Amino acid sequence: MNFDRLGSEFLGFQMNTPLTGASGTFGFGSEYEDFLSMEAVGAVISKGITPLPRSGNEGVRIAETPSGMLNCIGLENPGVDVFLRDILPQARRLKTRFIVNMSAGSTEDYGELAARLDVAGIDAVEVNISCPNVKEGGHCLRNGSEGGCCCNGKCSQAYEKAGYCKAVAECNGYYGYGEGR
Repeated sequence: MNFDRLGSEFLGFQMNTPLTGASGTFGFGSEYEDFLSMEAVGAVISKGITPLPRSGNEGVRIAETPSGMLNCIGLENPGVDVFLRDILPQARRLKTRFIVNMSAGSTEDYGELAARLDVAGIDAVEVNISCPNVKEGGHCLRNGSEGGCCCNGKCSQAYEKAGYCKAVAECNGYYGYGEGR
């Protein structure tokens, strides 16, 4: 299929289409190979990755509501070591761009994780600051620009390619770096 007319630029790199598989809803991309042509997807934005494995939250994780659904997954993931060893090689086979959603418990941990993810096969990082900062007693990094900027600063120092922050509506400002600034 020819996607020339749909080509889009994002964060300084070219995508086949503007369609992305959103973080948390598209796994790591390979789960969808049997259902659609990955060339039709501009980028896969991975399920969240943290420095260490997380089993996620116990109990009810998804609840249907009259207006949609609520989720409380708890960032379940295999951790960066398993991701780099087992999952990234599969993602490299996909004929699309690959953006990794990353989350950590402190600004220092974000910087260290960004450095670990600065490898071939990862086009950019989505820095998830919409979750609590464990080191600061559960205060969200997104509350006030200082936390978001500090977190983003650590990532941009450690990660050579482009990236951006995933925040929530009450976040003030855009935190991007790299080619797409």
